[in-house]
Amino acid sequence: MLSNIRIANLRLFEHLEVKDLGRLNLLTGRNNAGKTTFLEALFLLCGAGHPGNVRKLNESRVIPAAGNPDLVYQWTWKPWFCEFDVDRAVQIEAVHDRHGSLRLHLGSDPQARDRVVPTAGNGSPDSGDGQRARDGQSGFAASGERLFEPRTLRVSWWLGKDPPAVIRITPNGLQAPVIRFPFQAVMVSSRLGSPQDDAQRFGELRRRKQGDLLLAALKLLEPRLRGLEVNSATGVPMIWGDVGASELVPLSVMGGGMTRLARLVLAVVQGAGGVVLVDEIENGLHHSAQRDIWRVLDDTCRQFRTQLVATTHSYEAVHEAVEAVGRELLVHRVEHGSTGIQWITYEQETIQAALKHKIEVR
Repeated sequence: MLSNIRIANLRLFEHLEVKDLGRLNLLTGRNNAGKTTFLEALFLLCGAGHPGNVRKLNESRVIPAAGNPDLVYQWTWKPWFCEFDVDRAVQIEAVHDRHGSLRLHLGSDPQARDRVVPTAGNGSPDSGDGQRARDGQSGFAASGERLFEPRTLRVSWWLGKDPPAVIRITPNGLQAPVIRFPFQAVMVSSRLGSPQDDAQRFGELRRRKQGDLLLAALKLLEPRLRGLEVNSATGVPMIWGDVGASELVPLSVMGGGMTRLARLVLAVVQGAGGVVLVDEIENGLHHSAQRDIWRVLDDTCRQFRTQLVATTHSYEAVHEAVEAVGRELLVHRVEHGSTGIQWITYEQETIQAALKHKIEVR
């Protein structure tokens, strides 16, 4: 499990330290308090800050990956830095109970320098590269009569005391070594998801003869469900269910709750031995089913040795999770304080009393 998290200069986190992360975690707080950013920090750390993971996180926030490399730099990378200041490096650290310390450093590459593109006397570039820059087709950004390459970024990732694995993001492409990650990190967005990814994960579960695990979970929401299978009748692999009708039914047709629960269970299985990060875990799930769903998630996380960190805005989600899991669940709150972002972990007796007397904990 991950613990002892330290985050510096990431989005609104100028500095944040979290020591008390447990096996199951539910994170509350007002909008723009930093709940999703905390999940993203863990995902970046566990994935060595790889640009592919950055792209996935940006897509979940509906930030497009523009074709112009300069725009990619402006909108893909700069918003990750506190106050958009790329001279203040992002640093994320954590300790894993089996793999030791992890560290991620994201900042300007000290080995790179801005390159000036020569210009002709009339102020226009005197090369084909300069003309492409003016047309917005390369990684150059105009500044008066001079054109500069966007800054090269360097991502350094350490596992224990090993030498860092260095990724360089340049206007000319990506320079990255093959990095062997010690455990899985799976991010479940509040907005996006892929039925094809769901089908692939379920196919892997069935290959291991554990498909009944997902079937049992989904029966909590749809008792008529008799079986599940992966089918490509629509042209792409999807999960289909047998509810006793004359034909199979795509899981997505059965409602958002079925898809959401399937995605949660499959993520926990895929993240075996690692961490699953869920944004707005209550989305699509009726409050009456949430206690049973948390019991399923608790059992599945225990079986696959998966750590779960989830955010919520729902009072019912907090209440049902605490009732279902008890002391195995830690409830945290992120909020703005006079000295910056504050992290509060509720004692079990405190959270129980707050819920009993309907005191605000979200």
